Amino acid sequence: MRMYRGKRVDGKGWVEGHHCIIEGKHYIIPDDAEIVEERMNPTIQGFVEVIPSSVGQSIGKEDESGEKMYKGDIVEAVGQEVVKITDSYRKMKAGIYNFVIFWSEPFSGWEFKHPIGSIHPDIGLREYKIIGNTTDNPELVP
Repeated sequence: MRMYRGKRVDGKGWVEGHHCIIEGKHYIIPDDAEIVEERMNPTIQGFVEVIPSSVGQSIGKEDESGEKMYKGDIVEAVGQEVVKITDSYRKMKAGIYNFVIFWSEPFSGWEFKHPIGSIHPDIGLREYKIIGNTTDNPELVP
């Protein structure tokens, strides 16, 4: 199971773990959460409430420094020449671009979004580097 990440509502940074929604509030349950049984009523202690818009799933890839990449991360990537494959893939010149990671329903997979179009991270890109995220660094969104 892939992990999630979210920004804590208490302002104490980011937390990784499993995502759940209870009564409309979003929580991350870190791996170190504990199940406590009190009066035959087991509860999990360690839920961390997070900002809903900050929640992002791990995409199962790491950037060049070994940092996990999540939905909502902004990555700088070296683009190679890419020809048009489908309507969502545009011709891209070689160069350095900023992309936002997002889930693509039509392709049922992770894609990198840029104003020139969306691209699959394994086609035409190399040398990924996380430079921020859409929650903390909206000014970096291309």
